[in-house]
Amino acid sequence: MAEPRRSTRLKAVPKPSVDANEKDTKDANNAPESNRSRKKKRTGAAVAKGMSRKRQGRLQLLPEMPLDILFEIFGQLMPMDLLRLSWTSKTLRSTLMSRSARSVWKQVLGNVPDLPPCPSDLTEAQYALLAFYPHCYYCGTPSVQTIAWYARVRSCKKCLKKYFVDASECFDMLPEDVADRLLDTVKWTNMLSKRYDETVYLASEILQVTEEVSPLVGNESALSEYITRREAQFQIISGHALLAFEWQDQQTAKRKEQRQEAYNTRALAISDRLEGLGYSEELLFALTRSPEIFIDDPLVNQPKELTERIWNNIKAPLISKMEVLRKFRINIRRTEVLIPRQTIVKQFVQSYVETFLPTRFSPSPADVCNMKPFKDIIELPSDVDVTFDDFMPIFEQLPELETQWRQGIERRLVRLVKGAPSDNDTDGPDTACLDLATTWFDCHICHDIISYPRVLFHKCMTAIDRRHPKCDVDSPHSPECIIFCRQRETLGGEPWDVDGTKLTYHQEASNLTRDFILDVCGMDPEVTTLKDMDALDHRFLCGICPANGPRVATWASAIWHMLRYHRGTAVKDHDWAILFGRRKILAKMLVRDDDSDEEVKPCSSYWCCSRCRTMRNFRNLALHIREVHGVEDVQPTDYYLYPDAPTHRPFRNVAFPDGEELEALLEWVE
Repeated sequence: MAEPRRSTRLKAVPKPSVDANEKDTKDANNAPESNRSRKKKRTGAAVAKGMSRKRQGRLQLLPEMPLDILFEIFGQLMPMDLLRLSWTSKTLRSTLMSRSARSVWKQVLGNVPDLPPCPSDLTEAQYALLAFYPHCYYCGTPSVQTIAWYARVRSCKKCLKKYFVDASECFDMLPEDVADRLLDTVKWTNMLSKRYDETVYLASEILQVTEEVSPLVGNESALSEYITRREAQFQIISGHALLAFEWQDQQTAKRKEQRQEAYNTRALAISDRLEGLGYSEELLFALTRSPEIFIDDPLVNQPKELTERIWNNIKAPLISKMEVLRKFRINIRRTEVLIPRQTIVKQFVQSYVETFLPTRFSPSPADVCNMKPFKDIIELPSDVDVTFDDFMPIFEQLPELETQWRQGIERRLVRLVKGAPSDNDTDGPDTACLDLATTWFDCHICHDIISYPRVLFHKCMTAIDRRHPKCDVDSPHSPECIIFCRQRETLGGEPWDVDGTKLTYHQEASNLTRDFILDVCGMDPEVTTLKDMDALDHRFLCGICPANGPRVATWASAIWHMLRYHRGTAVKDHDWAILFGRRKILAKMLVRDDDSDEEVKPCSSYWCCSRCRTMRNFRNLALHIREVHGVEDVQPTDYYLYPDAPTHRPFRNVAFPDGEELEALLEWVE
């Protein structure tokens, strides 16, 4: 059998000053020395402050008491207390570490509920130190709660890397034929690495095993006997370690339970105090609706006992929070009264809107509830019973109120375009500027460019704005956020751009369109409307697109194309080309469906059924109309384009051919 190799790294591993397996009366000298030094400092400080010398040395005769009396007293202590007592003086240390004191240690260990019995490989003092002294065995780092029961040590993470080695290094040291069996008898623990738990072995014991095995190499019977003996020893350690881990888990669970009980006791004591101050309804409201408002409060969620001094310190801020909670409770009760009233209006508005074509701009339930006549009834006092009959006189005025509402929105849009209020708009705003092709708006929610009249139907204008100050995304359980979102969700949205922050005039898109109409189309941008540009039905080619071919675009998608891909470039530098005749026909053919002779409809996913308002792409919608509604000959009146469809975006991003391919295609078109 080959001689095992020697690991230079293991030889360089520093040996601990005290072997973890030989912790007898020399154990824990590190900690007591620091304790004694601190004690001397405290004693000196006390004497400097004038402490009476009569109080010093009162327990100096304690070691001279009869041992049976001393042991009877010490037997009532807990293990950690007896350890500290053994560190106070040399006399007590020699007394407690003698063989005659073993019964005291057994009695002390028996004072700990459910503690497994002392294992045969440790003395009672060593066992107490391992189980209860929360310091690293090697460097003395405090608060080391993880016990390596299989290795019989406590170690911090830093010392784990220093005094333990991984399996690969162990295999290099041990004889190859029996390395696996020997490694199973070496004290080990788990070290948490970045991705998994790694098993590491006590370096000092690896060196010891290596030294003991070296003379046995070649003697199979002696080596086998040695391994069998170590396996029996480690089996005892393993059996006790399993019991110790189970006991430790029980202790951890008990501590958590005791800590939680301390939290609950404090919360109950605070709630009793607050109820005495008249906040019982607020507490009941918080615990039934949003318990985290009270339970998770930093002043409440603590394990400290509530004393009179602590209560006086936290009383004022808690009362302030209860006042906020009281206001929240009142507002929630008020909201519960308003929602049924808003629901009455919502149901009527939904049935009212369904009588019109979907392409008609109609108010949403939130818009109607925001109209003054409806708002006055909705906000009547909570003790007033409001029914559908109370709204009937106002429902009859809805067409007139709707006209005023629509004119108000158009007036706001004209103000955005012109930058100033319109003159002489008492009979309604002059919306001629809104119909121009140069009119574009910028949505601050989806950051899309929007033309008129699409802006009236744009979903962001009535969607619940989570950026609203009352709708705090970072505090979704705040009182204001809960009330705000609940009212908006009941109505299905907000009034149209209720705070006037969702929409601005897109000056850059307007300037690009103005130059495009003038330079490319040769038309007057001051009078050219969006309908005029759509009626031309031109197709354009971008002259500065990549070499794989210029992009085919409608006039609206050309504006979007310049903003998206060539921002900052003047229109005249794009070298836009208008396609006529055969080239225009070819451009339209390039965006056909594979099995259709018709040009693909723009915004193909935004076509709706006029009967049931189902939204589909154009081909599937025609199939839907035939199969669901039994209409064989589908007419334009059977479908409509969704009013919020982004018609400016390219519906097919295709490249226009050139060279011989273009000539061949043009001949085929002709």
